[in-house]
Amino acid sequence: LEIAGRGTERIVQRLRAMLAVTAVHTTNGTWDLIVEIGTMSLESFDAALTAIRTIDGVTRSETSLLLTSRR
Repeated sequence: LEIAGRGTERIVQRLRAMLAVTAVHTTNGTWDLIVEIGTMSLESFDAALTAIRTIDGVTRSETSLLLTSRR
């Protein structure tokens, strides 16, 4: 997520309160936060994305789906 201004901590608190959010990471570079989402359906996933994208201060997002984890 890209965050406008100094609202990062407020947004992190909102994200952590969401049931679908499993982790929130700060980062450097283009994106300010990386948010991990876990849901049981694509419809729930879409609802979580919509809720995140409508948080005041979230200016841009990019979504990537984790297909598999390899060891």
